[in-house]
Amino acid sequence: MLTKGRPPNTIHLTSRTAITCVGVCGPALVLGAGVAHDPLLAYLVVAVFLGALGLALAGVDRFTTLVLAALPWLIVLMGVTPRLTLTLGTTFAVLLLIASRPPYSDVSSVSWIGVMLFLLPLLGHVIESASPEQVIVAAKLSLFPAVVLIASSRAARARLLSTRPLLLASAVGAMATQAAVSILHIGPSGNYYSAGTYSKAGVALGLTPDAPHEMALLGVIVSVACLLTIRDIRWRVTAAAVAATPALATGVRSAVVALMLALVLLILKARLRASMLLTIAAIATVVVFSGVASIVFARFQQGQAAGEYSSIEAAGSGRGAVEATALRQWLASGLSGVTVGTGLGSVAESEQRRYGVSVGAQNDPLAVLVELGVMGVIGWLLLWLALVRAKVNWLVLVPIASYSLTNGDMQYVGALVFGIVIAVACSSPRDTTAVSRVAYRPSVRSARVTAGMRA
Repeated sequence: MLTKGRPPNTIHLTSRTAITCVGVCGPALVLGAGVAHDPLLAYLVVAVFLGALGLALAGVDRFTTLVLAALPWLIVLMGVTPRLTLTLGTTFAVLLLIASRPPYSDVSSVSWIGVMLFLLPLLGHVIESASPEQVIVAAKLSLFPAVVLIASSRAARARLLSTRPLLLASAVGAMATQAAVSILHIGPSGNYYSAGTYSKAGVALGLTPDAPHEMALLGVIVSVACLLTIRDIRWRVTAAAVAATPALATGVRSAVVALMLALVLLILKARLRASMLLTIAAIATVVVFSGVASIVFARFQQGQAAGEYSSIEAAGSGRGAVEATALRQWLASGLSGVTVGTGLGSVAESEQRRYGVSVGAQNDPLAVLVELGVMGVIGWLLLWLALVRAKVNWLVLVPIASYSLTNGDMQYVGALVFGIVIAVACSSPRDTTAVSRVAYRPSVRSARVTAGMRA
């Protein structure tokens, strides 16, 4: 029996079906046509297309949450994605956050002063050099003050509280994928790291690039956030161990220091509570029996054999000598250099001239002081003060602060932005009770109109 009003064996094409077909076929066609000429441009076109589609279907708030949840995957997949994918994705996430919750009305003056002092010398050096490379570096550095503004806004913090479950689940899933790929010895560059210091410690890096520091920082941040927010002790131990194990397996010593410092402070904050001690003991057991402890130990032994702990200048793979050279260069730069710095990338340039290699200062306060001067470092300190005053979960910020001193984290924009967002999402809901008073302040005239309507 035939259905009235519709011919048999036909497809009813709806608007949603058409959008789905275009959303699936469009990016595939663009990617296939463009990847042979310029892979990065092709991926950008596809990303813009999918972004517009996601905004139309999910709305700004949901789409922003999905973009934030994708950042851990971009960090883990950094070795197989085109160059600047992570930087562009992180920038897009920050812009979405600012657009959805403009941080203007309820941001403290400390935050604004810190932003201005940090950005003024930065923009001055970019305008003076007009170099594309320095524009990219400046864009990366600008993400830190931007995300601090977001964290300083009470309305933005209230919005981010609801994103914590999805963000943590996505991050733990990304770290679990990294662990699985490392165990199976697959990845873009073979089984193990092919050259350099990490191969001597027998490190399997999986999908991460040759420098796994950003992924290690992400794992430590996520592990601490899981310890602070997951109530069920079984899931707490599992999630924290899954996040921490591949991070420590990279052999990055800054990650070990950051995790140990965060755990000590967490124990002190918990006042030696039995459940927290049991949790940390369980995670330590997982790390030891997984073989990660031997990698960490081998990495420290390698540094000791190279004489890194024999003097201040040799400390941290020669960081001491690099920092001393950069500081002397800054002091000899004159009044202008001392005030606004010697320019972006000047630390790496001095290293190249003196040592034949350029690895950067690997210390954020020193790098900011040398490259952006006293003005920039005061702004950097005020931004950190604004973060602390914003009542975010400061324990989640401990790994970021530790990394800032031992390795530098401002160039790791994905982990830095995601870490601050997670610190906001893990904050106490009690701080958002006054959001309604900030987000909506009816005027006297509207109050009189309302009273007249009621009368």
